[in-house]
Amino acid sequence: DSVPEGYAVSYSNSADGVSFAKPENDWVTVTNQKKPDIPEEVVQTTTALNLTKTWEDAADYKPESVRFTMTRTDANSAETAYTLTLTQHNGSLSAVCDPAISGAAFTAAIEGETWKLAVTDLPESKMVNGVEEYRYRYAITAEEAVEGFASQIAGDGANAFTVTNTRKRTA
Repeated sequence: DSVPEGYAVSYSNSADGVSFAKPENDWVTVTNQKKPDIPEEVVQTTTALNLTKTWEDAADYKPESVRFTMTRTDANSAETAYTLTLTQHNGSLSAVCDPAISGAAFTAAIEGETWKLAVTDLPESKMVNGVEEYRYRYAITAEEAVEGFASQIAGDGANAFTVTNTRKRTA
């Protein structure tokens, strides 16, 4: 009753191999033939996420590094969290993602009072022979508290996010 993987079953009641869906008599020959190897058609897409970090009233102080949570959500609403760390040193900005995302590229820069991060080549979807294996959405969902600053995250509903840190002043 079971057919080995990769094989198809056909029924024949004569030596000439004429096949039919259901045997008409008690005499049946079962022939297993290996299905031809059909190459998989794999279509993968990527997406990008852009993060703009602005500092308000912070000309005299900014921390050396900040951490964000980037969340990847699949079609079943399962989430995977990644920690993005931006670190400034001597006027340049670097980015680290933990855990790493295979194939993703990170470009970080400082423009005046703004830190910018572009994450490209993030896996978005994969289809094999027309069947979707996964589809992901990405978002910046949190920022680790920055001492002396209030933080606000805004997004465009797609993949562009702005995190604004405003200096808390005591009277």
